[in-house]
Parts: sequence; C-alpha cells; structure tokens
Amino acid sequence: MNTPNSNAPALFQQAYGLHQQGKIQQAKLLYEQIIAMAPETSDAYLLLGVIAQQTRDSALAIRYFETVIQQQPNFAVTYCHMGVAQKSLGLRDQALKSYDQAIALDPRLADAFYNRGILRAEMRQYEAALQDYDAAIAVRPHYPEAYCNRGIALRQLHRLEEALASYQQALTLKPNLVDALYNRGLCWLQLGDFAQGWPAYEWRWQCQGISASKNRREFVAPLWLGEQNLSGKTIYVYSEQGLGDTLQFCRYLTILKAMGASVILEVQAPLLSLLQHIEGLDQCMTRPAIYPPMDYQIPLMSLPLACETNQVTAIPAPAAYLYADPIKLANWQQRLGQLTGLKVGLVWSGSASHKNDQQRSIDLSQLLSSLPQQSDAIHYISLQKEYREADTVTLRAHPEVMDFAAELQDFSDTAALCQALDLVISVDTSVAHLAGGLGKPVLLLLPWIADWRWLDHRDDSPWYPSFHLMRQSRANDWDAVLAQLPTRLQQHLVLK
Repeated sequence: MNTPNSNAPALFQQAYGLHQQGKIQQAKLLYEQIIAMAPETSDAYLLLGVIAQQTRDSALAIRYFETVIQQQPNFAVTYCHMGVAQKSLGLRDQALKSYDQAIALDPRLADAFYNRGILRAEMRQYEAALQDYDAAIAVRPHYPEAYCNRGIALRQLHRLEEALASYQQALTLKPNLVDALYNRGLCWLQLGDFAQGWPAYEWRWQCQGISASKNRREFVAPLWLGEQNLSGKTIYVYSEQGLGDTLQFCRYLTILKAMGASVILEVQAPLLSLLQHIEGLDQCMTRPAIYPPMDYQIPLMSLPLACETNQVTAIPAPAAYLYADPIKLANWQQRLGQLTGLKVGLVWSGSASHKNDQQRSIDLSQLLSSLPQQSDAIHYISLQKEYREADTVTLRAHPEVMDFAAELQDFSDTAALCQALDLVISVDTSVAHLAGGLGKPVLLLLPWIADWRWLDHRDDSPWYPSFHLMRQSRANDWDAVLAQLPTRLQQHLVLK
C-alpha cells in the first residue's frame, strides 16, 4: 500500500476486512478517513472506486480510478476496474482501451482478459471474445466464469457441442454457477434435448440480467410442476416474458383443462381481447391488484416441463389454436375481398429495445427490394403496428404496400387482419407467433444465431406446422435469405 502515514496501514486493514465482510458503508467511512490522514493512499482511492461500482455509481468510480492512475500510472488492476466502470456507462471504446492498457501492463491479469471478452461479446465480436476467455483461462485455469462466458461465445458462433463442453467445465469447477446452468439449458433446448433442457430452463429465475429473473413472483399458492393431481383444482397461469412467448405457450392450457383443472390465465394487456376466449380457459385477466383464489400457480413457460414435453415429437402442435374475432374477420374479408391473387402480410421488425433487434430485424427497403413487384397476382399488406422513422419514409415511396397500422389497436385486430391473408413473411417477433397460432402459412426469416425455440439445422418448426424457416447462412447476411422469397411466393401462388 502506498501511504506515508504510520497509522494508515492498520486502519486500512480494518477497512479492508469490513469491505470483505460486505459492510460497505463502514468500510467507505474508514477509507475516507485514511485519505484524510494520508492523501497519497492509492489503495484507499482504488477501493472507494470499487465501492462506487458496487453501489452503481460508475461516474464516481471513474473519478476515484483516475486519482489512482495519477498516483500510480503503472498499476494494471486500476485500468481493469476503470474498464468495467466505463462499460457500465456505455463508453465501450474507452473501456476497450482501459482493458488493453491493463493487459499491456500485466499480461497475466486474467480479469482484464475476461472483462475484455465480455465487452467484445457485447460488441458481437465473438471470435475475439473467445480468444480473450481462452487467455484468461490460460492464466487462471480454475476460472469457472470464464468457461461459462466462453460457452456463451461458442453458442453465438454456432458451435453448440463445444459450448456444452465449456459449460460443463465451468460447472465442474463451480457446480452452482447459475449462468452456466441456465445457458447450458438453452443449448440443450436448441439441440432438441428437451428432457434435460426444460428442467435446466428453470434456472432462469435465478439468472440475473434476463427478463424472467426480474419478473419473478411470490405466491401463497404452491408452484405446480406436474406432480399434484389437478382434478377439481384451480391453477393460475401467468405470462412472464414477451408477447410472443405468451402466444406460443398458451397452447398448453388445453392440457391443464383435460386434467380437470379450472384454468385462470394472466396475460399482457395487448393480448387480453384475443386470448380471453381460447380453448381450455376459464378466466383471462391482466395482472390484478389482488390475485383470485387458486390452488396452484405456474409461470407460462414452465408448462412444457410440467406437462412432460420431454422430446420434440411431444410438442402439442395443433394446426391452429388461436382464432380471430368473427366480426372483425368478416370486416377484413370484405375490405380485402376485391384483391385477386395472393395476399401477403409483411413483418420486418420487432421491438427496437429487444437485445437482438439488430440481428433479427430487417430494413423494410431491403425486404421490399427482394420481393416481386405488386400486381394483380400479389398484394402486400403491412402487419406492423409501429413504424420506425425509416419505415415511414420507405412506405411513402411504396404506396402499394397497404398500411392499416392506425386500425390495429391490439392483437385481436391484428389477428383478424392476419387471418384474412394467404401468407405471412415475418422476422422472429410476436406477430409471427400470432400467425402460427392462427395456422397461417409463414415464411419465418431467421438470423444466423436464432432463438433456441427454432432448434437447429431444420427448416420446419415442430411448434408451428405451417412455418417454413429461412435461416441466414452467415451472420448479418440477409441477402441469401431474401433471394429465396420470389421462388417461395411463386410456390404459394401455384397452390392458391
């Protein structure tokens, strides 16, 4: 420790001990006292920066780390901490430089390689991230978190079996590493190993940073995972993630009903009018202030586990399980009835806030340029409810694309319009699940690393018999996928 005051070292040891015990505020006061006694105490500034990070004040942390660097410019660990703080503020380029500096000063600083790997993975530089994780492991062979993140990078590189091996190595070193347990489950699901995948998917509740862990509920009623008899019992099923997840997994309600249960479903508000009349349901609601009486409860995406969908062939996949409002459908059929030929719905983007939006969404102008021109044989109808600025410009330039966004108030409206069409071309978003649940033919455009539910190396979906999956052959390259659309449309024209 760099300090000239004779009393400071003992005080520092006391502060550090408190810090290690998690008594952060007490440690902070002592670190500040040390600095008042000995302003050149670099370690105290460093650990105040660490406390600032722990309390999510990254800007303050950076100021402390800058002070340490002024006092000790060759202290590699400071640059590593600086990089973490900068990354948390979205300062990726600065963070990368900090990690580079840390590694230049100490090529055996495993945490610097590890954190640079995390940053590079966030920047979707997965090969580079993999190299960093390997470097971290080379320095510190017993580094379970590095093995776990290595597995995540391998999955993003489509090397699933290698990813599984890396997760296993992480769990050998640290059997309770939740991120490895959860991500291994995603790999199993993507490979169609449902017997291991669904139980492992339950780790989502303890995996920080994913939506499920943020939506965890506490109930008086016990969780049902298939063990108890449901005859004469009321079970409360609640949505936990996205709209598409709710649309995909509500198919399981008929199984619960067949077990003799009274079924209550909680859904997101945009889905209420569509789902309140689906088969197998006694009551549908949005999240209430006070829960109704129930004997059991279950999150929607635990139903495949509870209902023993242990293999791909066991997926309940009726031709259709969602249905449009007959009055709304009749209205659209009348309005679109004069259109001869193929009526094609288009969905090119999902939520801009989705973490994989850049990978799964397509620029509308790129999609339209790949499609045959509209004619008496083919008509294009937008199924988008919300448009981005670039979409509005493109739609003005393509008035032939019919736009009814102003009339689509919720999914009941979208379902009726979708049901009136012959075919849907969609990226991986909630409207694709809606179309699949309605039994409409769907050409689903998937990025190179698709979501686990679309499995691997197949162009059909066991979840939706009407789907044809069109996958990228390499990352961020839609050209080869879109080039197939004219042929696919011609095939549907012939069938019509």
